[in-house]
Amino acid sequence: MSTAKKSSILIAVVLCGIALLIPAVKRYRTTQVDTSFQPCLLNLLVINVAKKQWALENKKSTIDVPIWNDLLPYLGSNPSIPKCPNGGTYTIGRIGELPTCSLGHSNINGTLHYIH
Repeated sequence: MSTAKKSSILIAVVLCGIALLIPAVKRYRTTQVDTSFQPCLLNLLVINVAKKQWALENKKSTIDVPIWNDLLPYLGSNPSIPKCPNGGTYTIGRIGELPTCSLGHSNINGTLHYIH
C-alpha cells in the first residue's frame, strides 16, 4: 500500500473519530450541573431529616404537618430556621412529602432533585 493511500486512510479515520466526538461533546456540555443550588439542596435535606426524626419521636403519621418550632430541636446544636441562600422560601409540608423551595424544586422518583 502506498504512503499516499495510507495517509488518506489515516485522515479518513481521524475525521470519522472527530465526527463521532462532536455529539458526545455537545451532550456533555448540556448535562453540566448547576452547582448554585447545592446549599439550598443541603438545607432541604436537613429539613427532611428533621421532619422524619420529629415524626418518629412524636409518633406522627405521614399526614401530619410540623411547624418550624417543632423542627428546631432537630436542626443542629445552634438551631435556626434555614434560609435559602438564593432567596427562596422553604415549605415544610406534610411528613409524607419532601420539603420544597419556592424557586422551583421538584421531587422525581422519590429522590430529591432540585433545579434553580
